Amino acid sequence: MTTKPPVNSPIPWSALMTFGLVRMRLPPETFWALSLTEFRLMAAPLAPLRLAVTERTELEALAQRYPDGDRHGRG
Repeated sequence: MTTKPPVNSPIPWSALMTFGLVRMRLPPETFWALSLTEFRLMAAPLAPLRLAVTERTELEALAQRYPDGDRHGRG
């Protein structure tokens, strides 16, 4: 008997299973034997690149640390 993961699960099982079983072509026994950390490490080279998102506070700190100069980039 197979049980479905909870609807409000923080783990996106459908996406992980599709990626692991279809894209990575892992046998089900191998997929289910992996920890999430192992799966992430194996999937990283195949997963689409994600852009690093800078938080507003980080952006403001950078702007204060490296303020714009005049329109020619001076002081």
